[in-house]
Amino acid sequence: MAERPDPSTEQIGLLDEAEEDENWDIVVPPLSPFAGHETRGIISSAEYADDAPLSDSDNKIKVSEVFEHHPEDNNASNDNPGYFTRVSTGNVNMASSGYSIIKSITEGAQHIGHKLIQAYYQDDTAILHRSITKTCQLILNIVRKYNGQNNILVQKEWLNETEYLLQNKVLTVGVFGRHNAGKSTLLNALLYHEVLSVADTNETAFVLRIYHKPRNHHGSSCFENTEQSLSMKDQETEGHRSIRKTIKRKNSGIREKGATIDVDELEAHVPFLCRCSTGDINIVLLDTPGLSESNELGISEVSEHQLMTCAVYVYVISSQQLEDSIDTDSLRAIVKRDPNAFAERRIIIAVTRLDQYSTTTSEDESSDPDSESDDESKPAKDDEEEIIKRIHSIKEVIQRQCKCLGVPIPDDCIIPLHATGALEARKKMINLRVKKKEPDQESKLSTANERDKISQVPLLEEKLIEIATNSHYLWHYNIVRDCTKYCDQAMEKLDGSKKEFIKHERGLN
Repeated sequence: MAERPDPSTEQIGLLDEAEEDENWDIVVPPLSPFAGHETRGIISSAEYADDAPLSDSDNKIKVSEVFEHHPEDNNASNDNPGYFTRVSTGNVNMASSGYSIIKSITEGAQHIGHKLIQAYYQDDTAILHRSITKTCQLILNIVRKYNGQNNILVQKEWLNETEYLLQNKVLTVGVFGRHNAGKSTLLNALLYHEVLSVADTNETAFVLRIYHKPRNHHGSSCFENTEQSLSMKDQETEGHRSIRKTIKRKNSGIREKGATIDVDELEAHVPFLCRCSTGDINIVLLDTPGLSESNELGISEVSEHQLMTCAVYVYVISSQQLEDSIDTDSLRAIVKRDPNAFAERRIIIAVTRLDQYSTTTSEDESSDPDSESDDESKPAKDDEEEIIKRIHSIKEVIQRQCKCLGVPIPDDCIIPLHATGALEARKKMINLRVKKKEPDQESKLSTANERDKISQVPLLEEKLIEIATNSHYLWHYNIVRDCTKYCDQAMEKLDGSKKEFIKHERGLN
């Protein structure tokens, strides 16, 4: 039999490649004869004595316990000392410690049940690349291999989504919010066009991936070419009007006729992303209903694994919903999965309808001279002190309402804005750019630019640009975070199954 290659060599293939090579040892133990029941033939390598009491501390092993620290091996972790400490305890190096992870999963299966079952297992373990991404792919392969048709370890949709992000080098910015929060209007403002339909009824009934499509501007303004870049992927639908009709028709079909809920893809030129370099990482805006959507259509199940595998989150809420409609359930789920998201400024709370928020009484509102004007000869702006007062009040309300999350929400993670004002201003800018030179064109363009600035949407874009600049690091972190979670989840379930088998064996003896 050929000598097994050293695990550190870069030429070693992934799990499936290894299994196909007849000259190699079998890399992964075969399936358990209990296949179809509570477990497959993998389990953590915790040793136990027949007479030892069963306890969680003795029988549960998490991935973090088998990581080792090898600081000299991986540039990514050297450059970012906290890179892996956020996904488990201790200073972790995924590339060097992956061998221990897979060994913990794949060996030790002989400890399940009766000793005669030991004949079905082998001690050989998977061989890993030193590359972080290839190690993550191998983890996905192994978890999927032992997952079975009943998804006994991890729901396959989660594995599929992480594998999609890994293989396509996609970093997702999840945009979510409750009904009538202004999410579609905000996304339209970021795209400079009314692409997504806006209505009083809840429009978002499926997940939409919005891919940024870079363009060469050749001296023109970035936003002037946005219309030509709009198209539904894998469909002959172009232009914002046709796309809006297609999306509206699909939403109606899902809500009224119970059509299949799935994921669609839109290619668009997103102007603010042109201002940062993302290398080979593809930035995708994910338009999702959020986890609080009515479950009658099964929308929450579809959006859950999409949203929870994002690296960045934009939670959209209307200023009119602050007191009773903050989706703390979704935020709590995100914080539980990604505890440092707020501290690292990867969750942004965008509060729409800043123009409608008031810190005064209803009597004051009726005579409020600062309400938005229809006169486009000058920007519709409030007194600067009033704007500051509104923003401060909104931040106080959100921080008070979200104390239940158990983590502080930094001030700069909350951005009150006027999405409708930004969208109208940006549409005006495009119209003025494409028209022939007019006497007052520059004045009108300056007015539209000022309206856009007052809307606070450019501030949100600046925050997202800061995040996108670190896209390569965040993409790696996101993949490692999720693969580590899947390992922990699989090992926790298998440890539970092991304890049941041990109890059963002791009962027979």
